[in-house]
Amino acid sequence: MSLSNFRPTPEMAQDIKRELVNAGIDANTIPMDWLEAVTAATFKWVSTRPSGLKEMSNLLGLRWIEGRTDTNYQIMDTRGIPTEDVDPKNIYFVEGCMANDRMHPKNLIRVNEKKKDQCQECGSFVHCIEEVFNHRKDTTDTYCNACLAQAEDLKARDRGDTQMCVACPDITCVHNFIHLRGPQ
Repeated sequence: MSLSNFRPTPEMAQDIKRELVNAGIDANTIPMDWLEAVTAATFKWVSTRPSGLKEMSNLLGLRWIEGRTDTNYQIMDTRGIPTEDVDPKNIYFVEGCMANDRMHPKNLIRVNEKKKDQCQECGSFVHCIEEVFNHRKDTTDTYCNACLAQAEDLKARDRGDTQMCVACPDITCVHNFIHLRGPQ
């Protein structure tokens, strides 16, 4: 396997050169072809050697979880057809967390579920509930974001954010835009 499959992009090579210059190395002493070759060799080592994978995982603060001996593992092709069996001692699951553009150990991230309330329009229990004054009924109603974005009241509709629904994992609301896109 040659190094050409591991060549850095021009932007990446420039960023690496900038890091070297920031570390005090004279930019004139760094031939770009050598920089690209050393970077490609490093990328190949990281992605094809167990020692490279482990070293990179340590640098990124990733945790390795070994396969379980009471479980069968198979590698699947893109169609979902098994192509090869994997011995449990030869499989690792890697987990980590990137937050605010930095790597963090997963155990240092606190995860709390957001409070969920019921939408009076669709009945879903979701975190994006807003209270909206209903002028026709002279009451305050609760709407999820998707129902709010589809509301008959134009003032209420302006408060709905269609981009919020794109990233939402809850698809129980019939007004959620995922239903309009159809099967993926």
